[in-house]
Amino acid sequence: MTDSNHMGENHCEPVGKCSLIRILERTEDMEGSISKSTYHECILVHELLHCHMNFLDVAEPSLEQVHYDVAEHALLETLAKSLIMAKYNIGFDWFMN
Repeated sequence: MTDSNHMGENHCEPVGKCSLIRILERTEDMEGSISKSTYHECILVHELLHCHMNFLDVAEPSLEQVHYDVAEHALLETLAKSLIMAKYNIGFDWFMN
């Protein structure tokens, strides 16, 4: 949860149906990396979607597993942005800095 590609962290327990979600706070040294406050809401939606999608958690993933994980994360990000766009009646260009 320290670089610009990992603004949220989710420790989900599917059996107990609970999750610990953390969202990285904006700091002065991150100026420009998060320019809109609603983006935190998008990160939260993304992390909540993780609770409903099956992701592989392997110490040393194969190339296929990495490809699957990247594709699933792209899908989650699209879903999260779509939900935010529908809620606030905004276009995709709103997410462009």
